[in-house]
Amino acid sequence: MKNVVKLAPIAFLLGSVGCFNWELIYSLYPLYTDQDVVFEPALLGEWVSEDDSTEMMTFEKQGENKYKLRYIDQDSVEGELAVQLLRLNGALFMDISLGESDLKLSSLHIFVLLPVHNFFLISQLDSTLQLSSLEFGWLKELLEKEPDAIRHEKVDSSIVLTAAPRELQKFLLKHLKTEGAFDEGGKFRRNKRAQE
Repeated sequence: MKNVVKLAPIAFLLGSVGCFNWELIYSLYPLYTDQDVVFEPALLGEWVSEDDSTEMMTFEKQGENKYKLRYIDQDSVEGELAVQLLRLNGALFMDISLGESDLKLSSLHIFVLLPVHNFFLISQLDSTLQLSSLEFGWLKELLEKEPDAIRHEKVDSSIVLTAAPRELQKFLLKHLKTEGAFDEGGKFRRNKRAQE
């Protein structure tokens, strides 16, 4: 999960174009429908990685049930993402996508950019934010044994999920407690100095 979050801003731009050979999981469709979306005020604010204090995420409210995520990696590269939260049988998930962006793109970029989604299980949201994602190795092995477990395509070294939101939700809930299905996750602590 840690690597996915660190790479997310540029992975959405370049991973789908095939410039890099990262093992990532993308989804063509969001995890949520309009009826599933929730807003959790506790997510708002600035969060700092417990592994590297230069890695930060800032969540701002954008619209009624949306967030804007400003992400800064260890190299001080900044990117913005759109975030939606949803609850499924009590479990809280985060869906991230490129959303509206002020990135400077040429008109040719429009032909090669594909809006994709990625999602994370929020297993803790208090003074610590813990995010876990589907484990790539686990999913790859499952799909090799059971190709019909979830609609997908293999693109280079990535897995692109092509299932609609309800099918995605059903799949995640089925494997929520499956050993190895989700990684250990990345932990971020609330930046109290930013609130002062």
